Amino acid sequence: MRRVTRCLLYYKVVSSLHLLDKLHLTELKDARWANFSVFEPSRIAYRLRDNILGRFSNSQTSRNRIILIANAITAIGRDTKYNARSTSIVAMLYDEAQQSIGHVASTQPSARRELDIPLASKAFDHLVEMLLIQCWAIGPRNLMGLMHAAAPVFRRACPEPPEQLVSLPRILLEAEFHLRQFAESDVLLTLISGRSMFFKYDVGFTEETWDRIAVEDGLQWLRGLPGQFLILLAWINGLCEEFGTNVDPQIVAGIENRVRDARFTPGISSDPILTVRRLAVKECWRQTVYVYLYMALCGAGADDPRVARAVKAFTRIINGVKPGHNPDNFLLIPMHVVGVAARRRQDRDSIRRRIFGLQKGANSGTPPHAALIKLTDIWERTRAENRPAVWPDLRISAMRSTCRNVNLQPRSSPSDG
Repeated sequence: MRRVTRCLLYYKVVSSLHLLDKLHLTELKDARWANFSVFEPSRIAYRLRDNILGRFSNSQTSRNRIILIANAITAIGRDTKYNARSTSIVAMLYDEAQQSIGHVASTQPSARRELDIPLASKAFDHLVEMLLIQCWAIGPRNLMGLMHAAAPVFRRACPEPPEQLVSLPRILLEAEFHLRQFAESDVLLTLISGRSMFFKYDVGFTEETWDRIAVEDGLQWLRGLPGQFLILLAWINGLCEEFGTNVDPQIVAGIENRVRDARFTPGISSDPILTVRRLAVKECWRQTVYVYLYMALCGAGADDPRVARAVKAFTRIINGVKPGHNPDNFLLIPMHVVGVAARRRQDRDSIRRRIFGLQKGANSGTPPHAALIKLTDIWERTRAENRPAVWPDLRISAMRSTCRNVNLQPRSSPSDG
């Protein structure tokens, strides 16, 4: 009997050591992912560790999934042109996310909101994991499909009554991470696709709330997008959908003032170069909001002096920082937007080279690859038609890009007049 007990104890110790070894390896891989994909990884270090510990102690299924995610992250971080095994892991994670969302979406909402909200929130766990590796692992079309399936579940996870709009300031300040991530992705996908948002958000705020958004975490640590700019982008999206380009000039002036006066901190870092990069990304977002405001909401063309001024300021900033995964990974969406308005050859080349640096070796269909195809299409069409680009060109190129096969290699010739 004692011998059996000793054997059982030995088995438990060995199993525990094996589990701890896996846990440590997973923590290292997730730390690598954070440094690879997160704008300010130091802000989430402890939360990331607590999340891993909690999920490891939850169930065997949960442990298996987080190890699978860690393996996918390692493969993507090592080589963006990942192999068949890595592709199958990502496909498996994507299918699980669809099943998780689909299961909740197929059930009737509970009459008691306090019971339904946690159920819907839990379904978002898998979705957020896919959103976090979206830049390298899945293409825009797959991401859009996942967001479309998740939209009704997101709404059920929000406390606002069905007849009310979801408050975006509340989400940034109070909601769980996965709800903030969905809302941010909803707003930003509109910028790069030209489609409508899945939801029109309530963007109303008091001055106190506006100031809180400037200093609290929100999601700035993830992509480098200041929360105030996210609110303004959602506001512009909503106005575009409701009024097109026929918007009260006073509203436009009010948004301009908010963009100009927005302030943000560079973040905590002992590395001055990293501090400069982070400030550069945030200032690039300011110019991006200007371009989007003038072109999408005011109907201005790329030759409008306001647009040209923002493009010039943007390219001056990016030319002042060394190309590389950081900061370029966090400038992909801004370069996507500002690239629509870029007219000078040197501005286009600056943007093209940086996106190509992210795209080089990446799988066809990933966001960097898709961005280059769309921008190349816009630049070629507007040159052939001898006109400045307008915002609807983005939507046209987004639809045309699915069947385009173009040479994306940056060119040194001055043919991009």
